[in-house]
Amino acid sequence: MTPSIEKRTKHLLSQMSLDEKLAQIGSYWVYDLQTNGELDPQKIAEKLKNGIGQITRLAGASSLDPVSAARAANRLQKHLVENSRLGIPALIHDECCCGAMQAHKNGSPMLASSGYVTRVDADLCIGCEECHPFCQFNAMTFAD
Repeated sequence: MTPSIEKRTKHLLSQMSLDEKLAQIGSYWVYDLQTNGELDPQKIAEKLKNGIGQITRLAGASSLDPVSAARAANRLQKHLVENSRLGIPALIHDECCCGAMQAHKNGSPMLASSGYVTRVDADLCIGCEECHPFCQFNAMTFAD
C-alpha cells in the first residue's frame, strides 16, 4: 500500500535541508540559466544545486522556438532529477496565451475568433484613448 500524500510529504520535508526548502519556494527565469541565449551548464549547476521550485518563461523570455523550449525544459528537469540531492523536478512555467495574443496583435494571427465584438458605451467613453494600449487584439480604433 502506498503511503498517503501527507506521510510522503512529511517524510520528504524531514529529509530536506533549509537551503533545499528555500529553493523550493524560489524560481529562476530562463535567462538566469543562460549565457548568450544558450543554457549554461555552469550556471545550471551553480544555481540549481539545491533544487528549485519553478523555472519560468522558457519560451516567453528567450528566443527559443517551441521545440527548443521543450528540449530545454527536459534538459533542466533531467539535471534536477539526476543532480540535486533529492531529485525533485521543478514546475516549468510559460504563458502561451500571452504569447499568442502578442503574436496576433503584431500581425501573426494565431488565435481563432472568439466571436466577441468590441463595443464602446458612447455615453461613458470620453475618447481619451487610454484603453487602447491594453487591447491585446488591436480590436479598437479611434477616428478623429
